[in-house]
Amino acid sequence: MLVEHDNITQRYARAESLLQRVFSLRNTPNSILFPKWIGVSDTFWYERYSKTGREYRLVDVRERSNIAAFDHGKLAVALAEMSGEDVDPNDLPITQVRLQHDPAIVEFRAFAKSWVYKCDAAELEQLSVSPETGLVSPDGAYAVFGRDHDLWLRHIDSGEEKQLTFDGEEYFCYGVVGLAWAHPTTDASKLQAVWSLDSRKILTVQRDSRRVKTLPVLHNLPNDGKIRPTVKHVKMAYPGDEYVEQYRVLAIDVSTGEITEAAHEKVPTIRNSGGFFSDNLGWWNEDSKIAYFVHVDRYYKCAKLIEFDVTSGVTKTLFEEKTGTQLQLSDNADESPNVFPLPATDELIWYSNRSGWAHLYLYNTKNGELKHSITSGEWAVRDIVHYDKENRDIYLQTSSRKKRCRRHHKDLIKVHIDSGEIKELASPKYANYAAREGSFPTILAASFGAETEFTNAISPTGNFFVITRSRLDETPVSILCDAGGAEIMQLETADLTGLPDNWRWPETVKIVSDDGKTEIHGCLYRPSTFSEDESYPVVNQVFNSPELPWMPEGAFACDGMFGFSYYVGAALAELGFIVVQFAGRGTTGRSKDFLDASYGWAEDASNLADHVAGIKQLAEKRPYMDMARVGIMSDQGGPGGLQGLLDYPGFYKVGVASTIHDSRLMSATMWGDKFEGPNRTEGRVFPEEKAEQLRGKLLITHSMLDTTTPPASAFRVIEALRKANKNFDMLIMPCQGHDVSNYVTRRSWDYLVTHLLGEEPPHEYPLKGYHWTD
Repeated sequence: MLVEHDNITQRYARAESLLQRVFSLRNTPNSILFPKWIGVSDTFWYERYSKTGREYRLVDVRERSNIAAFDHGKLAVALAEMSGEDVDPNDLPITQVRLQHDPAIVEFRAFAKSWVYKCDAAELEQLSVSPETGLVSPDGAYAVFGRDHDLWLRHIDSGEEKQLTFDGEEYFCYGVVGLAWAHPTTDASKLQAVWSLDSRKILTVQRDSRRVKTLPVLHNLPNDGKIRPTVKHVKMAYPGDEYVEQYRVLAIDVSTGEITEAAHEKVPTIRNSGGFFSDNLGWWNEDSKIAYFVHVDRYYKCAKLIEFDVTSGVTKTLFEEKTGTQLQLSDNADESPNVFPLPATDELIWYSNRSGWAHLYLYNTKNGELKHSITSGEWAVRDIVHYDKENRDIYLQTSSRKKRCRRHHKDLIKVHIDSGEIKELASPKYANYAAREGSFPTILAASFGAETEFTNAISPTGNFFVITRSRLDETPVSILCDAGGAEIMQLETADLTGLPDNWRWPETVKIVSDDGKTEIHGCLYRPSTFSEDESYPVVNQVFNSPELPWMPEGAFACDGMFGFSYYVGAALAELGFIVVQFAGRGTTGRSKDFLDASYGWAEDASNLADHVAGIKQLAEKRPYMDMARVGIMSDQGGPGGLQGLLDYPGFYKVGVASTIHDSRLMSATMWGDKFEGPNRTEGRVFPEEKAEQLRGKLLITHSMLDTTTPPASAFRVIEALRKANKNFDMLIMPCQGHDVSNYVTRRSWDYLVTHLLGEEPPHEYPLKGYHWTD
């Protein structure tokens, strides 16, 4: 029971205050930092957040100074006068910011216009012509851009335009990102093309989804206000389909318009449907005659480096790598691949888990020969952060390198790519975050309004780096260090004001998996009113998906999930639960064997058997965990909330299954094909086949407009439960897609509070600030 003065409405309010931090950069401000270096210098700028606004800061490393980048008040006055709009100097309404230093100039977008502000003279100018759109050639003479599914060329000085391609159409479109989730998962505005160094040709792709099957999406409440439901058809391939979305690779001579297609099979769009060239999967040789691209098959069992003669179209496979399960080009499958071409030296840094651990290998792109492994050992490379071409040093984040440290904690090291010599820069005792463009936190932060384009933790000179140092139970601190790792100055400390009174940090826990030998990491959350003399029901908060571990690595936004799992777990605890999360077998961040534990059955990721074993182990030393009241909740991922009740009916008493995954009904190359391969259904028993095993209370929630996880995956289960004459509850949202919803979250809380905590939830609590639509 809980103390008398702590009523349920107060607990909902505290939980709400934590959830509101998930999709905001201002509610635990500065728990992560994104530095943007100015030119090839040791000067950078970043955004400092407060609860009411943000300030642009300029750091001159040589001077050891951290000051306001410009006079925000003067800029606000000038912008208000010229635009006729209200402008708050403490929260400037500007985006796409670019800063120059000495002289100090700010370029930005505001009120649908482009502006340039000369700081020293306090002069603001509206640009009559917006900065050049499209991809500008190295010589600055031309820009290539997309229009009506085709590519066009514009002469920058004269404005003269020329059409380069003529067969573009909706499902056969040039220079675009993949849409295998039926929507872009990265910045769709970035043209997918790259100029040759001589500015004569472009290397690009044409996305082909013409023969991909369509998925009907039923709109029961059409946006046009009419009564009759409408159906929208989107292209999406399922596992087992003959055709998936593919790229045709080609080069275009911009002066003649001649198109040379690579004489090679089309390349499937791979996870996570990002930009082909934004993800470094295609590039030019320095002689502008040869291009290269990476071909990964739809099942991720074979990856090839292809040489492409852009004059003849002839291609050659330089090397290939095969596996019996799945290849990884990055640790977190939602991030950009760790493929790093070095065209100046005809080399390629290649990421592979062929040894059983993710490491880097150096290849010669002239002949495809492996020169040597750059890293090796029983530890994992997680991210490539920066390459110093002058010194041939590569900066990496790794995990599991020090056995005494938590296996998922990231350090920062510098490795010489020829000698393999390692210099440790940031200790793995912390979940260090080194910003890089294309990382998952960077992608999410950009969607919430942060300026993250061109961000990187390492200075272009390689002399300095910025890192955010964090643990689950400590305040994140962002620091500036020299090339040897020595701390120069603290930049920001996360602002914890506004957290619930008597805030309790999550507890790092370690258990042994269900196999009796594998070390599993997790975290445990307690309410701020916690007392060891009381007894609390337990909620196992899960995300059964092999893309990434749901368990947070650091505190607040300093985490691979940008704080999503951290805040969700802490909020649930405030309702009066002990909440536990684990990174069970079948997830990323560790060895290949650890990940492959779920291969062939993606829904088994994070292995619920490990969760059950872990909760039992934790309860042995924590008598306040009431093992007679254990529930499970899957929030926006996986079928864990359902499978827990079906597979462990004597253990879990209440389950909330939000957005049930069924790999048969999810995008082929993005999910099912990668994590399960072509023989995915052999020996599997799907949840609907176990409907008669349901005991306890179950709530299923799903959204009708979800294309990422179509509602059919929930309806199959719902119909099976009906046939088995089982009682359950469901909440179907007719107008939502793959969303996080205030309403669904509040109803899920209500369900756990009613059936697990045994209390009456506040009537129709107006939960706010926790809604996101992709």
